[in-house]
Amino acid sequence: MNIPERLQKLKGLLSKDFIILMTLVLTSGISFSFGYLAGKDAVKQEVFIDTSAAVYNAEVGEENKRFVGSISGTKYHLPSCSSAKRIKEENKVYFATREDAELAGYSPAGNCEGL
Repeated sequence: MNIPERLQKLKGLLSKDFIILMTLVLTSGISFSFGYLAGKDAVKQEVFIDTSAAVYNAEVGEENKRFVGSISGTKYHLPSCSSAKRIKEENKVYFATREDAELAGYSPAGNCEGL
């Protein structure tokens, strides 16, 4: 195969569609590489959210413990309610008013008389 034949064969390989495809592949690869390198240097910090009842109840005095709920529940109770007595102390969260409990996303328990 002589040089003109090789050039003719090369022209067939370098069609317009092939050039567009290679351009897309190369730009995608370069963009990915830049994004990877930019994210590699980013500082990653671990976020810890303490949801223990001790944090919620640290500032609550005895006079503000009129309603009680569980940190993993959605209902609030009176402290005298049997359901409230079954909640472990470390899982209890206290509210001074019904409004406070409802603003926190809790709703009144249906089995607790007086709510």
